[in-house]
Amino acid sequence: MEMFLELFVDDLGRSRAFYRDVLGLSVGRDEPDYVELRDGAARVNLCPRGELPGDHPVAPRAPRVGSRVELCFEVPDLAALERVAASAARCGARVVGGVT
Repeated sequence: MEMFLELFVDDLGRSRAFYRDVLGLSVGRDEPDYVELRDGAARVNLCPRGELPGDHPVAPRAPRVGSRVELCFEVPDLAALERVAASAARCGARVVGGVT
């Protein structure tokens, strides 16, 4: 399983520059609405917060605005996803977004 941070930012360009130029992360995928940065096994994904669906937990229009961070787990297959979701539920957490 791979774990990474997904940060929802107001200014994708400034955020990309900060993580690349100040923190020294390498840019992987670089698209108009998504930037992936890496340093070894560490991965940070940047997404523009303003483009999230209104019901997304960290969207600007969501009833409950979060901290603009999601903790994401990438698993190799559906069975692993089901195990992680079941473990999260047993701990009182909920899985948001399903399979992407």
